[in-house]
Amino acid sequence: LLAIAGMLVLWTMLKMGVRPGMLYTIPLLIMWGGMLRSGIHPTIAGVIAGLSAPVGSWFGKEGFVRVAREAIDDFQERINRPHDDHELTEPLSRLSQAGREALSPALRAEIALHPWVAYFIMPLFALANAGVHLSGMDMSRPEFFTITAGVVLGLAIGKPVGILAFSWVSVRLGLGVLPKGLRWRDMTVVGIVAGIGFTMSIFIGELAFEDASLLAIAKFGVLVATVLAAVGGLVFGNAVLRKERPESVPHLSASDVEASSDYWTGAHPLPESPDPSSG
Repeated sequence: LLAIAGMLVLWTMLKMGVRPGMLYTIPLLIMWGGMLRSGIHPTIAGVIAGLSAPVGSWFGKEGFVRVAREAIDDFQERINRPHDDHELTEPLSRLSQAGREALSPALRAEIALHPWVAYFIMPLFALANAGVHLSGMDMSRPEFFTITAGVVLGLAIGKPVGILAFSWVSVRLGLGVLPKGLRWRDMTVVGIVAGIGFTMSIFIGELAFEDASLLAIAKFGVLVATVLAAVGGLVFGNAVLRKERPESVPHLSASDVEASSDYWTGAHPLPESPDPSSG
């Protein structure tokens, strides 16, 4: 009943056209609490809220341009005559509203939540669901160094070497091409950060080690390799890529990248590099 009440509050707010996204956390929390108490997996509340998020914008692109121009013209008119700065808040408010309502609430929520999801929620989710706990790890066992070193070397060195070598051989044999704007130094960064991603490594470790103590050692090696790969990717990427001037990097759309990755160059010729100054 509590979950249903939360759903009714959510749909009522949607029908009323409530726009501030943070207000929708109220029915979301009500649904979440009701489902948690009832035994239904509470993530269903997030699914319902996500499917209910409006995908249409109030203003749209054309509406944004029209309202923004009117607000800017009004702002210009006010600053050209004696004025109090308080008078500027009204056109600025309209301009801010136009910028917000140019995109749909669903897209705005995706953009706003992306950093939290990418850098906090997903790592925490992966860590928790992978069952990473080091209880029972015995560092005095003779296998500790060999297992840890094997895992760390495999992830932090083996994966970058394997990715780079396979990619290089594929390009040399004509089986593929690097996407436009991508060089081998960029591929090196990709190879290094590929050492991150411990869920599959731990799954393989669980298949390899039936002894709980040895499995804990393997998990420890995976965590060490993940940290090394993350730090290595940041340091190497910062050292190699920071010297690139923004205007020297081609501005490509998703379709350009897909087309430039197609090695059937006879049927799908590579696109011309766009003029960087054109935006």
